[in-house]
Amino acid sequence: MPRVLYIEDNKENRLLVRRVLMASDYAFEVIEAESAQVGIEMAQQNPPDLILMDLSMPEMDGLTATAAIRQITSLKHTPIVALTANAMQGDKERSLSAGCDGYISKPIDIDRFPNEVHHYLTLRRNGTDKPDGAAIKPAADSISTLAAVLNEMPSEDANATAELPPAQRHVITPAEHNAPVIPSPLKSNGAQAADQQL
Repeated sequence: MPRVLYIEDNKENRLLVRRVLMASDYAFEVIEAESAQVGIEMAQQNPPDLILMDLSMPEMDGLTATAAIRQITSLKHTPIVALTANAMQGDKERSLSAGCDGYISKPIDIDRFPNEVHHYLTLRRNGTDKPDGAAIKPAADSISTLAAVLNEMPSEDANATAELPPAQRHVITPAEHNAPVIPSPLKSNGAQAADQQL
């Protein structure tokens, strides 16, 4: 069950987010912190799978808290999503610069919110700011593995070709495909007939 830490000083907002996430189909476990400092301590003691960070909090704002969390080794790869009602121009850029992986405006859309949180849960920071890049590697590995398996499989045609004498092991190139067939004195009558059928 994914654990979500919501750091927010407003009790009503925390209650709303808890109810929306726990009523969703994703079976979230929601833990709450009423201040940035408390949230940082909770995250250190028991690292969550994702942190929802309110940007506007007294004493320590969400951007400062996010920057502090990114300095903690055990939390470097934990997705942090900024939540703010201000939605001022530049908030998204400042959030990402501070170390957030995403940005959701308040008031939240209760229908979309669980899906948005689930989306960010699938991300893991990998030091390149492209958390989804790791998902490409298994597919490439699978293709390489499949190619290796296919190369090792015996082929009836390959075996038949391998059994031919060297003089009859000829691969027709595109340039030769339409060229006239010139009988070779080294070939048997049967080999010449096969060439003429091509």
